[in-house]
Amino acid sequence: MAGIIIITVIYSLFQIIYYLRKGYIKEIIVFFLLITPSVFYLIVYIKDINAPKPVDIVEFIFNPVSRLIFGMP
Repeated sequence: MAGIIIITVIYSLFQIIYYLRKGYIKEIIVFFLLITPSVFYLIVYIKDINAPKPVDIVEFIFNPVSRLIFGMP
């Protein structure tokens, strides 16, 4: 697990330095929004921890909305 985090930090440093030189601030935010859950789910997969899948989270959010809109039980 430490190896994954170290590799991710090194890769992130290279990307952040590149984005800062180019002035891509929004890309840094998007990069962190994508890399954080990716590393989280990679660690969860390797450690075989039972964590909610992204599909479960989306269903949890949108099932009540779809029931409200379409009136399905």
